[in-house]
Amino acid sequence: MEKAIEIKRRAQRCVQNGDVDGALREYGKLVETPESDPYNFVLLADLLYKKGEQGKAAERYLHAVGAYEKAGLFKNAIAVCKKMSRLSLSHSQVLKHLADLHALDGLVSEASVYYAQYAEHMLRTSNSGEAVAALRKAFDHGRENVKLLEQMADALLVEGQTAEAAQALREAAGHWRTRRQENDARRCTDRANLVDPGSARAPQAV
Repeated sequence: MEKAIEIKRRAQRCVQNGDVDGALREYGKLVETPESDPYNFVLLADLLYKKGEQGKAAERYLHAVGAYEKAGLFKNAIAVCKKMSRLSLSHSQVLKHLADLHALDGLVSEASVYYAQYAEHMLRTSNSGEAVAALRKAFDHGRENVKLLEQMADALLVEGQTAEAAQALREAAGHWRTRRQENDARRCTDRANLVDPGSARAPQAV
């Protein structure tokens, strides 16, 4: 503990004297100590970002996220992710972390929103497989936005998985039906029949 305190003091003196490189060296040592606070990763990342080394800064911010998550401090990890988002760092990783962290913190509605945003980003980068998994989680966290199942079906079609796409559409139809939105239920069922006529017609359990 005394060693960590002394390293931190040296790092702070370097910052006060405008010696960014010296501070980076000291904080680099500090984060390697067993008792290092996750916030030290943030301080190190801040200095790297200030120096213009955005890639290394993003890496250190993500180290902070991981350390906070491991400690069960989900809100702290979320705050770091939001800072990264403001700095436009590691957009896809940040969205995924925000989704997972909100889920771990029991904030299911917020998790659903971030999973959906992550899925949209994956679709824009032609990663439809990852988008399918994210859309599944987006719907399962809250089970409110049935359109997410239809979007998942679209992503499955991009992957060439017609039977799975039809199944997702029929699941959506079942949810629309429980909401007494028969037109939407019929639309999804008709589309499922068109996508994969040979698959089972029974709607999925809601």
